[in-house]
Amino acid sequence: MSPSILFVSTANTLIHRDGHQMILDALWEALYPALKEGEWVPDESAYELLQQKLSRLSLILPAGNAASPKGAEVTGKKFRLMPNKLGYDACEFDFSGGRSARLNFFRGGERSDLRFGMNEWIVAEDPFMGLRAANAGTWVDEKTCIVRIQHFHPLQMFMLTCRFAEDNLLVIQVVPVGEHRKDVACYLNGSC
Repeated sequence: MSPSILFVSTANTLIHRDGHQMILDALWEALYPALKEGEWVPDESAYELLQQKLSRLSLILPAGNAASPKGAEVTGKKFRLMPNKLGYDACEFDFSGGRSARLNFFRGGERSDLRFGMNEWIVAEDPFMGLRAANAGTWVDEKTCIVRIQHFHPLQMFMLTCRFAEDNLLVIQVVPVGEHRKDVACYLNGSC
């Protein structure tokens, strides 16, 4: 009887269009040829090398800066939002925390906070699903901050592109990546 092979991947391929194929290619090109019949013998040095590699893994951030002059300019300003399908009336940014920032959404008398690291990940609750996630932001140019929300479970991510104009206008593009909350895709348009 031939030995059976079970391959499991927990990679988030939702953001990469060909992600599944990349995993299958790696399986057939690297892993499968290295498999041998016979009894498994533990290799302590290989295990240690694997542990070292795993300890260096991290979620990828978009390239950018941790700060922008626009961040200081918009901190504490409340932006009134045009009617939107998420029902948010307003939002407010706080970039005064150095390596951490916050985006507060207001709906009626309720407030939902999104805390995120600047060029680093922090774990906090997200405003769309109310679940803990890894959240990070970066300034990709002087007027554009991208915030990424990566859930641990379920496999869901949100990309928020926050674009500020000279005249205190704001556009936040909310893009869900995943199967669970496609309904939050929208643009939030606002002004001070």
